[in-house]
Amino acid sequence: MIILSSLLLTAQAAAGMPDCADPQVQSEMNICAHREWEQADAELNALWPQMRAIMQREDGYAVEDDQPGYWESLLEAQRAWIAYRDAHCRLS
Repeated sequence: MIILSSLLLTAQAAAGMPDCADPQVQSEMNICAHREWEQADAELNALWPQMRAIMQREDGYAVEDDQPGYWESLLEAQRAWIAYRDAHCRLS
């Protein structure tokens, strides 16, 4: 029974269809984590144009004070975060 159950879980993971509500083996956890990442990445990418538009609109209301605008600051912060993330992942 244990062997059959283990084989079933392995087959599900290999087919890419684990039960992400209760992953049982590392391969399932990896598949589920990747799916969660894909969903979060899609949500972030969907929000990015909206955020860009808001920041650019706010830049139109800003008073010139020799400070970077909202959009420029957001873009700089995003690029810095990506560099940090990539460097951190290389350490893992």
